Amino acid sequence: MTDTDLRAARTAVADTAAATYPADAPRQRIDYIFYPPRFFAPTDVRRWCSAPDPPSDHCAITASFRLALSAEEWPSNETRPSPETGSVE
Repeated sequence: MTDTDLRAARTAVADTAAATYPADAPRQRIDYIFYPPRFFAPTDVRRWCSAPDPPSDHCAITASFRLALSAEEWPSNETRPSPETGSVE
């Protein structure tokens, strides 16, 4: 992820309980939520591992964000990548 402008939400809020796998006894951090810091700032990140019979072998993670820019600072439609092609048209 060093060649992108993305950051891990859990790192940004200084959460120390980062391990997410396996769900019954987490020892490894293999699940992430990435965000572009130019546009968003994480306000809360949580790890959910307390289910007695978890539906997955990974803990769930959730994140809440606030907008980091005012609406006037967001890129114009002309400079946003197309969802279909991924390129600026």
